[in-house]
Amino acid sequence: MELNLPKNRAFNFKKIFSSKDSEIAKEGVLKDFLIEIYHLETQIFGDSAYTKEQIEEMCSNDSYSFYLYCNENSKIVGYIILYDSLDSLEIMKIAVNKSFRNKNIATNLIEEAIKSSSLNILLEVRESNIAAINFYIKNGFKKISIRKNYYRSNNENAVIMLFER
Repeated sequence: MELNLPKNRAFNFKKIFSSKDSEIAKEGVLKDFLIEIYHLETQIFGDSAYTKEQIEEMCSNDSYSFYLYCNENSKIVGYIILYDSLDSLEIMKIAVNKSFRNKNIATNLIEEAIKSSSLNILLEVRESNIAAINFYIKNGFKKISIRKNYYRSNNENAVIMLFER
């Protein structure tokens, strides 16, 4: 059974796989999607990528939401992982395949995250990642603090940003 997935827009991955209609497809398609997410994760984040096991754990934990962006061939070209900490959402990761950047995919994913909840949204980003900081500012986030030496690999600071309701 093949799932009829939304194309060229973000959608909530876990809601698709929690519907009764997808019971048959769940096992094979879910594994395929988790592998696709993992491959995109490792391509973009390298040594700081989540492991397959971490992605599987997040997928099975109700505190995490995954929004995917699939192209017309149902291939995952972007995703955002959100963590619901009860009083706020935290963007854990956002990623877009390098071949699909500058096509508003990340913006679409952020917009879905914003629409998904009435909570404030937090994130952290490397201080040197000026493009990402500017992207978040353009999408309504504000810098609220700095975490000194947050990233262990090079003791780089993290900029904490907030989308406030």
